[in-house]
Amino acid sequence: MTNTETRVSSGLTDAQISEFNERGYLGPFDLLDADQIASLRPTFDTILSGRLRSPIYDRTTHRDWHLHFKNLLTIPYRNEVLSRVKPLLGENLLVWRTSIFHKAARDGALDWHQSSLFAGEEYGLFKPALEPPPEYQLYTDLFNLSVWVALDDVTAENGAMQIAVGTHVKQYPVKRIPFSESVFGKVFYDNLVRAGDTERLAELSDRYACETIFDPVAEGVDVDTIEMKAGQFIIFTDRVMHGSLPNTTEDARRLAMNFRITIPEVTVYPHRNHGDFIDGNDHDISRHACVMLSGSDRHGKNIYLN
Repeated sequence: MTNTETRVSSGLTDAQISEFNERGYLGPFDLLDADQIASLRPTFDTILSGRLRSPIYDRTTHRDWHLHFKNLLTIPYRNEVLSRVKPLLGENLLVWRTSIFHKAARDGALDWHQSSLFAGEEYGLFKPALEPPPEYQLYTDLFNLSVWVALDDVTAENGAMQIAVGTHVKQYPVKRIPFSESVFGKVFYDNLVRAGDTERLAELSDRYACETIFDPVAEGVDVDTIEMKAGQFIIFTDRVMHGSLPNTTEDARRLAMNFRITIPEVTVYPHRNHGDFIDGNDHDISRHACVMLSGSDRHGKNIYLN
């Protein structure tokens, strides 16, 4: 078999790998059918109801529900995902974080942002969640990917994701602003209001955040608006500048979930090794664990659920 034929059978062609390296994302690809999505809906309804605090973090959050609801964890194990992630990151893979993205009708835009180390940028902190090996270069060596799964049809009207093509090869500057005025602050506010978590709202009121300084027109880059059918997914590097449009509909939500996947050479929450169990987003990660997705871990840097 030729090298290209091998990669076709594994899920990606050489041309697709080159496209990812140039553009910072790939897809959408088909993943879940209508019946499979329907089987997951009761779980998402429970999470979105706000009646259940995270048993991992003991707070209102949309993070890491896969560690509690194991049916969510079945999603990245599907061959449609693994066969496309392995050619980019290798055989040995782990899930270290998931997030649920609920953009309700009339919710606002999520402005441009990028992340390399998930350092709590939205809180104006710098406490990296990922520590790659010292020989890795942050903007040339790939060590983390996001698999973003649409659970509703995603349109420009209900808040499709946008990607500034090819912006993953450099770090853009940021400015410090009040948290309530920031990209993430507005999203958190909407979610916390829906959940009725007034205590958390008050806690965040005196915070500051970092906001990326970025104008795609000034930078001369193309912007792709990623419309998707429910059950499709894209793969992207969080280093690429991305955001989402406002939901301008009166009654159509946009629900999605992402799986952040890294490799065992990377240390997840390195500050935990020094007795610090509060991450850059003020989550207590003492009950957090990674999940081995494929292959094995011969490095021993991380804590696993399985």
